Amino acid sequence: MSAISSRGKKTGLGAVAGAPNPRGSGFPAAAALIAAVVAVSFPRALFAQTCPEPKAADFRKVALVQSGMAQPIDLGVTSDGRVFIAEMQTGNIRLYQPGVAGTTIVGTVPNISYVSQCDGLVGLELDPRFMQNGWLYVDYSRKVNGVARLFLSRLTFANGRVDMASEKILLSFERHEPRSHGGGGLAFDAQGNLYLSTGDNTTPSGSDGYGAFDIRDSALDDERSSANTNDLRGKVLRIHPEADGSYSIPAGNLWEAIQPALSLSEAAKVRKEIFAMGFRNPFRIAAGWDGNLYIADVGPVAASDNPARGPAGFDELDVATRAGFFGYPYCMADNRGYNRIAGISGTNVTYGTPYDCAKAIDNNSPFNTGLKTLPAPVPASVWYQAGHKDFPEMGSGPETAVMGPMYRYDPNLVSKVKFPPQFHGRLIFSDWSRGTHVTVAFPGPGKAARLTAFNVSDNSLDKSDVAYEFGPEGALYVLQYSAFAYADNNSALSRVEYTGVVDPACFPAGTEVRKGRRPADRLSIRLDPDSEWQLPREASGADAFDASGKKLWTYHRKNENPESMRLPFPHGAAGGLIRFRYFSDSE
Repeated sequence: MSAISSRGKKTGLGAVAGAPNPRGSGFPAAAALIAAVVAVSFPRALFAQTCPEPKAADFRKVALVQSGMAQPIDLGVTSDGRVFIAEMQTGNIRLYQPGVAGTTIVGTVPNISYVSQCDGLVGLELDPRFMQNGWLYVDYSRKVNGVARLFLSRLTFANGRVDMASEKILLSFERHEPRSHGGGGLAFDAQGNLYLSTGDNTTPSGSDGYGAFDIRDSALDDERSSANTNDLRGKVLRIHPEADGSYSIPAGNLWEAIQPALSLSEAAKVRKEIFAMGFRNPFRIAAGWDGNLYIADVGPVAASDNPARGPAGFDELDVATRAGFFGYPYCMADNRGYNRIAGISGTNVTYGTPYDCAKAIDNNSPFNTGLKTLPAPVPASVWYQAGHKDFPEMGSGPETAVMGPMYRYDPNLVSKVKFPPQFHGRLIFSDWSRGTHVTVAFPGPGKAARLTAFNVSDNSLDKSDVAYEFGPEGALYVLQYSAFAYADNNSALSRVEYTGVVDPACFPAGTEVRKGRRPADRLSIRLDPDSEWQLPREASGADAFDASGKKLWTYHRKNENPESMRLPFPHGAAGGLIRFRYFSDSE
């Protein structure tokens, strides 16, 4: 979410607020009123704060399925309220139908190769046009000629069954033994591009819980996978599925971003499917409606910092606004560097200085088949660990980060259970092991993430919630793997509904711009209560209107001081949409 300045800086809207008129005339001295794209702040005295944070008591959890599932790992919700559920170990695809008790097995991916909680049927995603084409996508592991491979396939649901004969394999690659960290997240963006997150496939015990780059054994070295541009493990891949079961490479992947600096031989060492890299176990991902990709990466397990080795193991929420390298195994959290290996003598390893995470990093592993020099790492946006309190809202205990969806409030949706407008633009984020649930908001570029505790009236959101999706009624569907982490098979499917008061005027701000038909209302914006506004020097004042055209207030420079003031979101703005226009006394 961009707070928009009127000082001529570029905003997330692709416009320059406060810059001269795009037609080249500057601010007109005697022209028609001009609408501008800014986020507005006014004194608290003008408007009382009317949008309190929803409480747990405002939400209820409705049990939909409480038995009959074995290790459910992912779900997909249709526009008519049906829910497809993937079972990790059995390979079963189950279907929940509203008004029908329990679930029905509608298909089974055969010959699943399951190893602990790292492999099997690990992901499921419905095609954006599922109601028209019946396509769903799964990623799973299977042994071929004794070698484990991960498959990304498209299946077709028709006549009440998933037709396994319809399978179209889009992508497949080898997973070495032992098969740790499978990833498995799937997500579509608004352009129909499909994201797949993959784990590093590295033995977690070999690095003492710190950065895994022990070159004595390839199974202990994440430089061969996560930090390897020529390997699909430890990545988020981005492809565009085609109707014939193949895929194309969309613009903006990593290879395209770094290609201008590469020779032909170097370019051949970058897999074009890679969008983001440098992850350990990016278990769940979410494609936000804001165009960003949100990644929950399960990090190393070191309980404390070690001056000889580097930072403790953090779980992360990473935000990919574009293709990039996210640091692992060299860097963690807000770019804290692990100590590089200085020497190896037999079974003894000595460590030297930390990696400089503000600069490009060289991958010197003998198991690296990709580029030597990697881009400077992108720091995490949220990071947490048992011994650190950077984000205390995440609680304490072991870590297993789970990414949920971004909520988009629809003021036109008729629903008594849809989430409130205060949640617009927030992400659902939780920890499988801790049972912690929060919402995450990003006030603007360069601003810290804002975490807010989230639960239901009986506090029954708990451990091992493994997947989330907002349904057609604006409620949140929650899939629970078991009643307590991995301990049993008391799995459940639930729906979290909002039962509190809905005030449409609380519809928050973002950077969503709509073009009006009238010249005076050419541009408008949804307000951010944390943003600021400054009247352009050329203007004498501004009028503000809500979406219905009702005038909310007039600001005049000669009557108000200072020029820039703070404002909670104004009550009474229809739909939360503010239009405003500048005027000049010289007109």
